[in-house]
Amino acid sequence: MIERESLTNCRYDIEPLLFEHWKEVAANQDQIKLNPDWEKYAELDRSGSLIAMIARDQGEVIGYLVLIISHNLHYKDHKFAQNDVFYVKPEYRGALGDELLKAGEKEARSLGASVMLMNAKVYADYSPMLEKHNFDLFEKVYIKGLF
Repeated sequence: MIERESLTNCRYDIEPLLFEHWKEVAANQDQIKLNPDWEKYAELDRSGSLIAMIARDQGEVIGYLVLIISHNLHYKDHKFAQNDVFYVKPEYRGALGDELLKAGEKEARSLGASVMLMNAKVYADYSPMLEKHNFDLFEKVYIKGLF
């Protein structure tokens, strides 16, 4: 049900769910429209710096975890796995999120990541799941539109 896939190859399968995800959690939707930079994703994919764990049910994408793997500018001896997007269709939430998280962590380790960072929106908070998987609250991020 969950496999690592090339984001470039499954782009068109993901786009409908990505739009649902955006509608559910994105801030400033009237000013900031969803417009993924698919060329940049393809570049990261080709370089081996992107992990896309895709959950499917009878071929349909029902969830994903996309991580970007890179050396941190402050800690050059470490690769960080930073989540880009993490989403599960509402009717599949529960164990599937846990499975995606574990699968992503395993893939990140296999690419040499020593740290994994996950963001959670305050209004779509899945912190309890992260804490269950031994993630610690590390940083707060604030947003301000400059429109």
